[in-house]
Amino acid sequence: MPELVAAFEEGTLPRAEWTHEAHLAVALSFWYAENDAEKALQRMRAAIQRYNAATGVIDGPMSGYHETLTIFWVRHVGAFANADGGSLEEVFPRLLQEWGDSKAPLRFYSKRTLMNPMSRARFVPPDMAPFEV
Repeated sequence: MPELVAAFEEGTLPRAEWTHEAHLAVALSFWYAENDAEKALQRMRAAIQRYNAATGVIDGPMSGYHETLTIFWVRHVGAFANADGGSLEEVFPRLLQEWGDSKAPLRFYSKRTLMNPMSRARFVPPDMAPFEV
């Protein structure tokens, strides 16, 4: 996992390897490294935007960085890690079992809300079911 995180932060991770699983691995690594919800979120936000710039992804109203999803995933990864209490290496496989489905946000958000450019630009609360993390 450290190699994945390093390649991501350096912008050298191939786009094909920037999968949902990789997103979760990086978010979990940042959570453990920062040991603070807001710092982990800030680090994830900045790292995704840097990675997108390094790999030619345009952050705009219909592509690239998505603030609502970033906050959703960092909050859920952090809550899971806190509840689990294991080491990074122990927690990651269990995290994948619980949150490995990239469509999980659709339990809380309609597709229309998530695809709205406003959801990319700023955090939008869920419109289908609340989440408390």
